[in-house]
Formats: sequence, structure tokens, C-alpha cells
Amino acid sequence: MLPGMRWGIMCPGSLRRAWVGWHAPCLQYPHVALCRAALEGKDAPRAECLPNVNTTISRGFTMKKQQGFTLIELMIVVAIIAILAAIALPAYQNYVRKSQVTAALSDITPGKTQFEVLTNEGKTTFSATDIGLTDSTTRCSKIDVTAGDTGNITCEMLGGTGVGTKTIAWTRTASGNWKCSTTADTKYRPSTCP
Repeated sequence: MLPGMRWGIMCPGSLRRAWVGWHAPCLQYPHVALCRAALEGKDAPRAECLPNVNTTISRGFTMKKQQGFTLIELMIVVAIIAILAAIALPAYQNYVRKSQVTAALSDITPGKTQFEVLTNEGKTTFSATDIGLTDSTTRCSKIDVTAGDTGNITCEMLGGTGVGTKTIAWTRTASGNWKCSTTADTKYRPSTCP
């Protein structure tokens, strides 16, 4: 327990330093006598010395603990969240656009097998539905197929900036290999489509 809190009171610092006598301060400032007695380790002064002070002050005085956050703490938290959002949002948008391009590529990839079958059968014209694809998907607004030994399967993509209205395509070479190409921004291209 701190000096001056022996009977549950706080002694002002200026009064602790300015005591001269026992009865003069006690008559003028009744609580000073309690402070002085507490600092000197004595018992409480007599009741007649303290006419306006209740001598039965409760022992074990505890201050109420403050709860909650200060304004500066809340401002720091808001600043940290803003910094993280400024960094994370562009990275997230790039990730979403890259996934849109990859999804568009995966929408047209299954058509390669049936394209090969029809090409080996000698067919020179066929559509997206002939190779097992639909005319449009959730990531392709339009799917075009050009038949032949060097034909292609092209998807006009749906998506955000840098992806929407761009194309991605599988192009067949004369030797029967497939090569991916796209007009989407380089940072959104899948690894299989340089």
C-alpha cells in the first residue's frame, strides 16, 4: 500500500511536503491529519482533531480499472487495417483475374480430344457443339472453332479489367500438337499459356 492510503485516502503531494505542525493543518485541512498519520506510520488522529472527517474510512481502497480503448489505440488499428487493405486488395484482384483466365482455358480444353477425332476422320467443318462444348460458358461469352489440321478453339473471355473481351485459344499445329495463346495481360496468363 502506498503512503497516504493507510485509511483509504490519497494525500496531495504538496500537502505531504508542507506539514509543519500537528494541529494547525488538522484544524484547517482535516484530511491532512489522516495523511500525516499514515505517512508517519501512526494510528489515526483523535476524532476531536477531525471534526468534519469520517474516521471509519474503509480499508483496502481500490481504484476502478478502466476498460475500453482510447482514441489513439482505435486510430492505430484503423491505420493498420487501411495499410493491409491497400496492399492486399490489388493482389487479390490480380489473383481473381488470373483465375478467370485459367477458368476460361479449362472451359475449352475438353474440346481438344473430339477436335482430334473429327480431324482424323477428315471432317473440315464443325462447331463447338460438335466437339462437346457449348457456345458459351460462365467464363466464355463465345466459343469459336476453326476446323482443319491447323485449326483452333477460341474463347472470348468474360471477366474484370485486363480479362474481359480478351481471347484465349488452343491452336493445333500440323504435327498434332496444341499451343495456347491469349490476348490477356501477361500477369494474368496461366503458366501453360505464355
